[in-house]
Amino acid sequence: MSLRRRLALWYGAVIAVVLLVALTLAYLLHAEAHDSDVDAALADMASKAQEAVETETHAGIPLNAVDLTDLSRAIDEPHAAWFVVDGTPVATAGATGVLSFRYASVLDLPDGWHTNYTTEGRVRSYVLSIGIGKIVTAADLTVIDRANADLRFTFFLLGLLGVGLGMATASTIAGTVCSVTGPSTISASLSRRIATSSSLRAGASWSRAA
Repeated sequence: MSLRRRLALWYGAVIAVVLLVALTLAYLLHAEAHDSDVDAALADMASKAQEAVETETHAGIPLNAVDLTDLSRAIDEPHAAWFVVDGTPVATAGATGVLSFRYASVLDLPDGWHTNYTTEGRVRSYVLSIGIGKIVTAADLTVIDRANADLRFTFFLLGLLGVGLGMATASTIAGTVCSVTGPSTISASLSRRIATSSSLRAGASWSRAA
């Protein structure tokens, strides 16, 4: 394999590793930021739902008459919230009819954070017990996951482009190096080494003779 080709492959491999690490970190940070935003929205929805339920029940409104209309106006689809008493939702807000929520059985989940994968998409949910019942908030992440898939493909194309440009640049540099250190230069360097070696041998022979 020629020196030019070896240099091109070497620089291409280095650039590929650097791009792989950089683009992977960028994607992970982007995805984590999206998931953090979803968690913050779900926690905020649960807090507002809890406040609405406690305000209405303290005002003497029956549990089955609790209204989350104000919360429904404040949240964006595909988010949803339920106020559940004895396993039955008595008040809802948002896109509660999304199939992925039904497949994930979000109303039957215990307290805490949950991530479920269904045939309709990924679901992130948060369950909060409030004594008289529980608040369930959920988000369908299908749109976010689709956007992340598009981003991964874009990063893949950028990586290929970067490697291609890197190898082309390395090939050009290698060609310049080869032209500077051509056969004549290599031959001259080899002749100097041979002459130096011969001188050392002659000196050693003279020393032994003396």
